[in-house]
Amino acid sequence: MKDYFLPLAGADEIGASSYFLKIDGVNILLDCGARKHAKITYPNYHILLEQQLDSFDQLDAILISHAHYDHIGSFYSIAGSAGNVKIFATKTTKELMKLQLIDFERSINVNENEKIRKIKLQQLDKIIGNIIELPLMTTVTIGTCKITLYPAGHMVGACMVGIESKDKKLLYTGDFSFHTIQGINAIKLSGYKPDYLIMNATYGYKYGDSKGFDYKGLNKKIATILKNGDNVLLKSTSIAKEFDLVYALRMMKIGVPIRTDDQSAHILNAFFNLGYDVNQEYMKKDDWNEVRNHQHILISQTEKEGYVNIIVDRYSLHASFAELLNMVYLCMPKAVYVVHAHVQKKVLNFMDDLRDQGRYHGKIIQCHNEVTYELGRSCNEI
Repeated sequence: MKDYFLPLAGADEIGASSYFLKIDGVNILLDCGARKHAKITYPNYHILLEQQLDSFDQLDAILISHAHYDHIGSFYSIAGSAGNVKIFATKTTKELMKLQLIDFERSINVNENEKIRKIKLQQLDKIIGNIIELPLMTTVTIGTCKITLYPAGHMVGACMVGIESKDKKLLYTGDFSFHTIQGINAIKLSGYKPDYLIMNATYGYKYGDSKGFDYKGLNKKIATILKNGDNVLLKSTSIAKEFDLVYALRMMKIGVPIRTDDQSAHILNAFFNLGYDVNQEYMKKDDWNEVRNHQHILISQTEKEGYVNIIVDRYSLHASFAELLNMVYLCMPKAVYVVHAHVQKKVLNFMDDLRDQGRYHGKIIQCHNEVTYELGRSCNEI
């Protein structure tokens, strides 16, 4: 029986990550993302019906790596069409998905009828309720395949997906990073050695480091604004990055009250309910009339009058150029299938480095959207 890998989107682009895998006759969807600022929002799921499946009901499993919209944005569409498919994610990812998807649907359907929106949210709530929470380092069996979620770094709840069939092992990294911060599980593979590595390579075509939160720079900006007598608004448009922000603030010495607006309070409360250490003082409401009449800091997802705004979305914990090489050397697979990368010509890339260093002798395949690859063989071998 032949095994196939088919990127529906998110292969030679960064966004809309969605990858179909047929292994030992088990039909698996790895992530179901979307594009936020593009003419075509969703992956081409119809190609599955044209080439691989008779209906979406034949999907056996959907595996979610983490709760960023470019990995979950089309979840409502495909999961709602797939009947009794088993869906797996970590508990944190499951809890964050509803918040993230509500925000994503609102941003791409700004003129949607309120009644339709309400019905969709009810349906979304039901589908998310069907997600099976799979703890990290725990194995579940689907058909003849054993599936294990490994810590990925990157953001809270993020995981890599290990799939072991009768005769091969595979690892899908999703977005990952060897570096980590408070509250995020660092990468841990516990000796798992895949034959095939499907690797997200955000920084694969340029030298770039995984960017950490610039605590000192942010602290200096806040101090300057407060010294001038102004109020500060810290704007984050990402749910996960808002979590990073509250950890950053805890490390700083700030002499004014910090509060959140209703939307940000809802997000931080979700993290608190998941057991993360979030300062409850930030979400207080009973003293707001007093606080707003004095100098203060507000955490919000939208800009507001009366504040000096600082956008804090620069944070991006992805594997650096060097970390991509390290992942290959750590796994030493028979083949690396490269996805989640802007393919740029005439730019030094990590695949050239792999060849030049001479330490890795397996296949390196830059994948492309809507091209089917037989695992172990390649029509696009680099």
